[in-house]
Formats: sequence, C-alpha cells, structure tokens
Amino acid sequence: MLGRATARVALVALGATMALLPAFTAGASTKGDAPHSSLCASLHSLAPALSTDSTAYAKAFKAHKWAAEKAAYLSGLTIQVEEYSLLDQASSSAPKNVRSAVPSAIKAASSLRRDLDEAKSALDFASPGSSVVILAFNAAQKPLVAFFDKQCGS
Repeated sequence: MLGRATARVALVALGATMALLPAFTAGASTKGDAPHSSLCASLHSLAPALSTDSTAYAKAFKAHKWAAEKAAYLSGLTIQVEEYSLLDQASSSAPKNVRSAVPSAIKAASSLRRDLDEAKSALDFASPGSSVVILAFNAAQKPLVAFFDKQCGS
C-alpha cells in the first residue's frame, strides 16, 4: 500500500509540472514586455494542445488509468520541449539565468521521457531517480515560466 501511495505522490508532482505552463500560454495578452513577438505568438499557438494534454492527464490521474496518464504526460512533455526550443532559438535577448535553464529543462524532460517510456505502471515510475528528475525539471522551469510571463503576459 505504501508503494502505491508513493507512486500517486510522484504522479501528483508530475502533474504539477504540466500545470505550470498552460497558465501563461492560455491566451493572447498585451500585458507583457513583448506580447506580439514571434516567441509569444509561437507559445500561444501551442497553448491549446498543452491545455488538452493537461486536462487528459487530470482525468486519467483521477481514474487511476496509468496508460492514459503516461500518454498525456508524454505528449505534454513533447510540447514543453518544443516551447523550450523556441526560447532557445530566441534566447539572445533572455537573461543569463533563462538561457542556462533551457538546456537543463530539456535534459530533465528527456530523462522524464525515458523514465516514462520504461515504466509499466505508476509504481514503476515512482522511483527515487524519477522523483529527483521531476524536482530538477520543476526547478529548471521556474525561470522559464517567469520569463515567458514577463515577455508575453499571462
């Protein structure tokens, strides 16, 4: 029973990573420093897909359906890496902490993808190694989300 509880805690943390980005990509805004930039336009175009994945993940999590949770999260990770790659291409104007966070976020996302691909159940995924990667991914996302909010508004 403790193993299943640990797995659910790990998946709650995993779901929290998906919840970070839709908040700033949810809709076009004119409140940021550069809301009409190509970076912001690209990010806003990815918002519907990420929102759909977040919703699918939440439903699957609530129903305890591992295959659906895994599929939604893998799809969300792919979109997040695409967002980070867009930022990487436009990062010449980004602060140093943002430029350095992009490779860390992409590396952590790649590790999470590998761990998710190998996991046959939520319990398989809830290893200490995966928990560390989730924490690293969340830490790397914080300056990126703050930069996106500052540039594009929320």
